[in-house]
Amino acid sequence: GAQVLLNATGGAFTVTLPQNNADTEGKILKFKKISTGQNAVTIHRQGTDTIDGGHSIVLESDFAAVSLISDGNGKWYVM
Repeated sequence: GAQVLLNATGGAFTVTLPQNNADTEGKILKFKKISTGQNAVTIHRQGTDTIDGGHSIVLESDFAAVSLISDGNGKWYVM
């Protein structure tokens, strides 16, 4: 799967996931916050997709990480 390094040293920001559809089914996306400090990184859904039933996930802790897997039908799940 794709691995994304997120550096929030310069400030908080948001990353938007790709649309969850047949093209993303079974794909795993791994996100890693590679900075310390209070600046958060928000991982936000695309359109009406969900992430474990919600709209977004926030990486706040130093070096926080999350992996998501696509069901190919609008749902991302935390692994």
